[in-house]
Amino acid sequence: MTFSIQTAKKLGRGAAVVMAAVALAGPAMAAKGGNGNGNSNGNRANAQSQSADKGNNGRGAIASELKGLNAAHANINGMMNANPDSQVGQIYAYQQTMQSALAAGEDTELWAAEYERLSLLTPQEIIDTYGPYDPSAYDSAVADATGQVAYYEGLILGGDLTEGTADALLLAQIEAARLAGLTEDEKSYEFTAGYVDALLEADTNYLLNADLQAEQEAIADGQLLELTGGEELSEDALNEFLRLLGLLE
Repeated sequence: MTFSIQTAKKLGRGAAVVMAAVALAGPAMAAKGGNGNGNSNGNRANAQSQSADKGNNGRGAIASELKGLNAAHANINGMMNANPDSQVGQIYAYQQTMQSALAAGEDTELWAAEYERLSLLTPQEIIDTYGPYDPSAYDSAVADATGQVAYYEGLILGGDLTEGTADALLLAQIEAARLAGLTEDEKSYEFTAGYVDALLEADTNYLLNADLQAEQEAIADGQLLELTGGEELSEDALNEFLRLLGLLE
């Protein structure tokens, strides 16, 4: 889940999320470490190490590269109240978009973890949490698959020998055979209503947040390019800008 272009080169799958509380606490609020692959922590450490090695000369060069982006030093109240068309106002808009992208990224990971947790439940754990599976739901699925087989067999017997009909019959036969071969434990995974609903919720929310993250990343990339006049920031300058905005320690 790495961010695209230059907006978040340094914020990977384990990136920290700066929530809306930043708007109250100010840009100095540090992002907390994520629980992904640790890119965020490593990137922050590298950024701090590189900054220390460069000393004042390095900081001066970074400040020179950032140019108008040094306005990110403004306090949060000043940024919030700035003219949206001003440099500070556009920086604030970028910060807010990045916060949304980061928040969506964390929610994406949380829902992915929830889906994985649910998928690893044992049949007994499913029963303990959601109750036994619904035999009527299983019987209905079997009846549907059997009906599909009969329907397509009838079409073929009636002279409909198209490739599409043959493929549909084969798929229906495979599904009917699969259902017939399910063990009682396997039926728990497919036909326990509450469990299936929980899986669907986790999958749906994962996809929604992943889409939102990608959308916000794309917007942030465009905003940053506008701020830099189309120039790509160096890694050090980008780190410093993100740090000034409270998006990176």
